Amino acid sequence: MRFRYRGALLKLMSLRTVQAIYLLKYIPGRRPSTLLGDANFREIQTLIETVRSAERGDYQTLHLAAAGSDTVLMQRLKSEFAQQTGLALADDKGDLLIRLRPSAQSAQSSTAAGDQPGWDVLIRLGARPLATRDWRQCNYEGALNATVAHVMALLTNPAPTDTYVNLGCGSGSLLIERCAAGDARQVVGVDNDPAVLRCAAANREASEYASRSTLARADIRSTPFATASVDALSIDLPFGQRVGSHEQNRTLYPATLREAARIARPSAPFVVITHELRLMEAVLSQQSAWRLERELRIVLRGLHPRIFVLRRI
Repeated sequence: MRFRYRGALLKLMSLRTVQAIYLLKYIPGRRPSTLLGDANFREIQTLIETVRSAERGDYQTLHLAAAGSDTVLMQRLKSEFAQQTGLALADDKGDLLIRLRPSAQSAQSSTAAGDQPGWDVLIRLGARPLATRDWRQCNYEGALNATVAHVMALLTNPAPTDTYVNLGCGSGSLLIERCAAGDARQVVGVDNDPAVLRCAAANREASEYASRSTLARADIRSTPFATASVDALSIDLPFGQRVGSHEQNRTLYPATLREAARIARPSAPFVVITHELRLMEAVLSQQSAWRLERELRIVLRGLHPRIFVLRRI
């Protein structure tokens, strides 16, 4: 999504439902060598300095992401950028990330000449993606992206009177992002693995919300909560790849929905993310406790899971 913005760039760093923000500069010209022209290169340098001055981050490395990045020309661009910025080149995930791609924007001069439109130069705002939270001290395998977790928290329509339960809390992404989304009467994360709970505890302590949530060890298919006592729930169900298996999920999914239905108040939202789409659809078709309100398709680490927004009937 492209947009124009005239405010302070630092304010954009507080966005919690955005994966990353890039400053974009259009450079007309058919070949990427046009980027090395004096005027064009100075414009790119200015864009880089704008990004670096917006946040006093610890920029040490630079990465150029572009098709044909191993060509002689792209190698020269990398060297020029590194020399001008004083940053070391990184093969991947540099602090200063520059993306180059053919632009869809038309330029009258190049169109008249029959050339390609030009190039988009995109420079990421911040030394890390916005989805990388400072609170993540323990990175559990398969942990949910924090930006997605925040979106899921908002989909519960958070209210200060909520008793909110994150089933299968893992490393605490949903738990912490629910706290970030607003006050609640009670925020509880449930998991049955002591090692995972220690990971969640470390992340929770590193956040500013440590005193606003609790962790409980329990089987998500049989929780200690009273019947009809929970106002909102969420879960990152095992995808059956890095965590869990399809065979395990065939029994886990329906059992989890039954337990969630038991503890949920009438009309309580239950926000679920999973990559086991056929299984989830089959389980939903075979139960009558939950009504499907929304189904959101997303892209996550190359996968295409969906977020299901359910409502207790």
